Amino acid sequence: FSKLRLIEFAMLGEALASGTAHADNVAPVILGGFVIIRSYEPLDIVPVPVPEELYCTVIHPKIELRTEVSRNILRKQIELKTATKQMGNIAGLIACLYSNNYPLIGRSLQDYIAEPVRSVLIPGFNEFISAANNAGALGSGISGSGPSIFTLNKGKEAAVAVGNAMEAAIKTMDMEYEIHVSKISQVGCVVIE
Repeated sequence: FSKLRLIEFAMLGEALASGTAHADNVAPVILGGFVIIRSYEPLDIVPVPVPEELYCTVIHPKIELRTEVSRNILRKQIELKTATKQMGNIAGLIACLYSNNYPLIGRSLQDYIAEPVRSVLIPGFNEFISAANNAGALGSGISGSGPSIFTLNKGKEAAVAVGNAMEAAIKTMDMEYEIHVSKISQVGCVVIE
């Protein structure tokens, strides 16, 4: 099957898991890197380049947070000024990925729509973000619907430092967790054996 067809199949799995067939998680997993889901009818996915030194740090608190619950608490209507700020950040993020403008990444990762509502479902969210920012993360956000939190960092050394800072924060909370540090894969998932 083509990668587009595989994404369509994976979207059916998302529908079972969350109640909605969406590609924002499965498309980058299959294609690698960053993608824009420009349209669902017809499905139109646009790959976006990844800056060479961009690394991701993810902290995954081992708590259950169902995607369906995270989706259902989102507001059904958004004020125009909020939507305008969010669209500006999306445009800024895309511009910095094309131009390797690392400082713009942090200014563009502010989420005005989902994060203010969903962050209350993640114990320690503010502590993790504060620790990451203090350790030099370019920016951060909730991965999907949570509970994982990601940061984008310039270089592996910075990504490891951010991971260590978030680990120190979560150790004060008596919570199981995993931390992952990685370059942004531009290949997507592959069979290795």
